[in-house]
Amino acid sequence: MDNRSLGIEVRQVLIKELGEMGSRVLNEQCQELGVIPEQIRANDLAFISQRMVRALRPMVGDEKAQKVGKDIQKIKLIAELKVIQGNRSDPGYEKRLLGVHSRIANLCYSVSDWDEAFEHYEKVRRLSKNLGDDLKLSDAYKGIGQIHISRSDWEEAIKYFELSYELSEKINYPLGMVNAERGIGYVHWRISEYDTALEYLGKAMDYAITTEDKRTTGLVHVELGLVHSEIGNLKESLEYFTSSLAYFKDINDHEQIARAYNNIGDIYMKMEEWDKALEYLALCRETAKIQNHKQFQGWSLFNSGEVLANQGKVDEAIPMLEEALELLMSIDDTMGISYVYRNLGLVYRIKKDWEESEKNFKECERISNILKSPFNSALLYRDWGLMYIDKKDKAKAREMLKKASSIFKDIDAKVLFDRVEEELAKIS
Repeated sequence: MDNRSLGIEVRQVLIKELGEMGSRVLNEQCQELGVIPEQIRANDLAFISQRMVRALRPMVGDEKAQKVGKDIQKIKLIAELKVIQGNRSDPGYEKRLLGVHSRIANLCYSVSDWDEAFEHYEKVRRLSKNLGDDLKLSDAYKGIGQIHISRSDWEEAIKYFELSYELSEKINYPLGMVNAERGIGYVHWRISEYDTALEYLGKAMDYAITTEDKRTTGLVHVELGLVHSEIGNLKESLEYFTSSLAYFKDINDHEQIARAYNNIGDIYMKMEEWDKALEYLALCRETAKIQNHKQFQGWSLFNSGEVLANQGKVDEAIPMLEEALELLMSIDDTMGISYVYRNLGLVYRIKKDWEESEKNFKECERISNILKSPFNSALLYRDWGLMYIDKKDKAKAREMLKKASSIFKDIDAKVLFDRVEEELAKIS
């Protein structure tokens, strides 16, 4: 690939993601580096990627800036791949090919280019089998498992995580064993099989502690906290989230620190300790702003909006929820967007604006059906049913609360099931 082609590709990526602003920032960064944009070389791309992330983060947020940086890195790797493919007589040809396909697969996965990631993971799988590289093969199986999660193909996801675990165990690769068990645990959490999720995440925790990998160990604590939160074990959940915060602070990971603050705030909200909830959610927002991480700014805002709504401060809650919606839509955070609509439904229920409340609950239901999350659907139907109780429409209230009750029973969320049954008893 000639230099002009590389420059054109980089500019096309930037225009696709950011329009003419991306092209302008590229010109500025190239000028500072002393590089002519039309003559960018493969060796320049790593520096350009780093500089573009730093320059774009304050303008478009960390998530989009990181995606642009990784897209530029991918152009560099594709250029490397073409050079390798032009030297098939090289004795180390397949090994070099394996290395670059593995890096491209991981990059594509990290920016949610699932189809392209799958294509490269398949090549990694074939090459690593030929070369007997069980470490790369284990990681490829894990990557394929993650892609099946993104497609809600749960059985295939578990199959590939199990293959990854078997190989990791064979070669004594503890981090691979952790991530395989985490993957299986995550699947069972997503389909609301909580006991099985806790079993696998517990195994992941045992392995994680032996790796001394603080980020991974912190993430296992987060995942255990999320499962306990959904089944109503709030004390246990708070302990796991608080422990995760310590791990993330040790490695100064601002994104995960913000996540931990948000999770702790969410638990205090469920405990109805409103002041503590708002305190931790504010810490989440402040931390997320350090690198302009839009997702956790948005999550802290919609959770804060829910707290304020529960305190009856609906006029303060609405602007927060609207700001959260704008932030989360800018990064296509579907799960977060669904939560905003549910909270807007709650706010307008408190304002007794039934039409606006129902409109937001319906939008939340539409997104929840895409996400296929039984727990979130049950929360929605519970809140929707409570709106109909306030509206004095007992028939529709009973219909919604029965939907919520059925799901909570199926997923063994006993605390929430009991609460919904109490509401049903009141209107019977």
